Amino acid sequence: MAARLLLVPADSERIAAEFHAGEHPRVDFLELARELDAEILSWSHVERARGPVVSLLKRCAGRNVALAWLGFRRKAATVFCTAENVAMPLALMSRVSRRRPTHVLIGHMLSASKKQPFLKLFGLPSRMDAVVAYTTMQTEHCEHRLGMPADTLHRIHFHADEQFFTPPDPLAIAPRPREGLVSVGRELRDYPTLMQAVQGLDAPLTLVGGSPWSRRKDQLAGADVPENVTLASGLSYAELRDLYRGADLAVVPLLDVDSPAGVTSIFEALACGTPVIVSDTTGIADSLEGCDGVLRVPSGDPVALRQAIDSLLADAPRRAAMGRAGRAAVESERGLDLFVARLRAVIERAEQARLTRSPRRRGLFAGRSFNELLGAVRPLLAARWHLRAWQQVGRRARVYGKPRVVNGGHMSLGERCTLFSNTATSEYATHPGGRLHVGDGVFLNYGVSISAHELVKIGAGSQIGSHAILMDNDYHKPGALDEPGESAPIVLGERVWLGVRVTVLKGVTIGDDAVIAAGSVVTKDVPARCLAGGVPAKLLRRLDEPARQRAASSSSPESSPAHAYELDFANGPSLEA
Repeated sequence: MAARLLLVPADSERIAAEFHAGEHPRVDFLELARELDAEILSWSHVERARGPVVSLLKRCAGRNVALAWLGFRRKAATVFCTAENVAMPLALMSRVSRRRPTHVLIGHMLSASKKQPFLKLFGLPSRMDAVVAYTTMQTEHCEHRLGMPADTLHRIHFHADEQFFTPPDPLAIAPRPREGLVSVGRELRDYPTLMQAVQGLDAPLTLVGGSPWSRRKDQLAGADVPENVTLASGLSYAELRDLYRGADLAVVPLLDVDSPAGVTSIFEALACGTPVIVSDTTGIADSLEGCDGVLRVPSGDPVALRQAIDSLLADAPRRAAMGRAGRAAVESERGLDLFVARLRAVIERAEQARLTRSPRRRGLFAGRSFNELLGAVRPLLAARWHLRAWQQVGRRARVYGKPRVVNGGHMSLGERCTLFSNTATSEYATHPGGRLHVGDGVFLNYGVSISAHELVKIGAGSQIGSHAILMDNDYHKPGALDEPGESAPIVLGERVWLGVRVTVLKGVTIGDDAVIAAGSVVTKDVPARCLAGGVPAKLLRRLDEPARQRAASSSSPESSPAHAYELDFANGPSLEA
């Protein structure tokens, strides 16, 4: 079992081979793995993995989900994911086990609308111990929309390998003069605006419109390219570095988006001492804090972009000053070594906090193991199945056991109701024309029997004890078994409590907050906030009666239950026949 594991959605083995051959700059996950003595799992391992589960996930859900599965099976103490497209399925998989790793990830775009239902429904943020983000917008979204504690969110600057991307050697025998412009990358670039801006410019532009990370369509395919623009592709990192070093300016035109698109190209150019012109977007603003080597222009404005290019091309001292400032910013705040050190600190802090932090539970599915999740879902599904004969069943209704339902009329159940039928079978029946209406938040215990020929209505928040019976019809007349009985509605107010084995007969209305003692038979109306009990039920007292008044009543010769109603409610109806 690996103590620490890095999950990387890239071909890590190819990148490592190119790095050792001197053809690739240092990479954050390789440096972090060395610092943490961690194992790396990537697409390389997914392609070599064998087994039906990996093959099925790779075919149906993609390499990232298959990579998450490999990481989950490894049972590491700490897992660091370099992107949420691996971290989210890993967080979901961790629900099948009570033992889960300390989970840290880089959140590039957790605010994307398509990710929100998935994150919130399954409570995935509760399975993420720390999130590293490149923008304030992402950390604020995680805190205010996903409910993650602020101390688990960390915004850090992006980076470039300051040891690979370096300025030209000033001591070279024949230093190459800087000339023209360079633009690199594909992700969310606004190259149509750049083409308009450089039309007729007396300076060459080399445009490298490819990216090993972007899946977006190449905007330059079939485009009308000005004569001073040269399209380049398939460059090695060494050739790209030489391109940065030989340019007067690097131009990064961006669409107006809230993600930090273009940040890699910006800092690679700055590390090479090349000043940068960039579109001023919401997503890039945080990354450019303290970078004096960057000139911002409005996004999508070719005129402003052309003016900025002309201004800097005509001012060599300013370009040189910006280049020195950009290199200094990378060395002090945006270097790879500092980036890796910050990531390591975040991971170690999350590991320590995990030992003391209480579990966060948000939503129905948050913070639960697989067995707990199954126990929470089963009664919800049982309600939909066993109450399928009801015309209306509210949200989050729960059924435990298997009730008997005979619906010849109309049945409706409110939201968040709980119906037990496990120890003894509960029965719910409506006859032709009969209606059974149960309000929100009602609790019906096992063995309850409800029969509605006309109407049985149970108010919101009421609690019905086990083996209680509610019948709005006598079924036959006294002394005449072959003649049908009369019906009259039963209406229970809100928050009524019926004790064990209470029977409520036809025509009874029970007021809000009333309590009926166990074993009682209710034949007459009960006012609100009263306690009634007995066979037949008699009014015992008001529930809001002061305690000392009850004590005085109990010491009186006339303090028996038979006189309690007359003492307290001289003007009210009697419960006695």
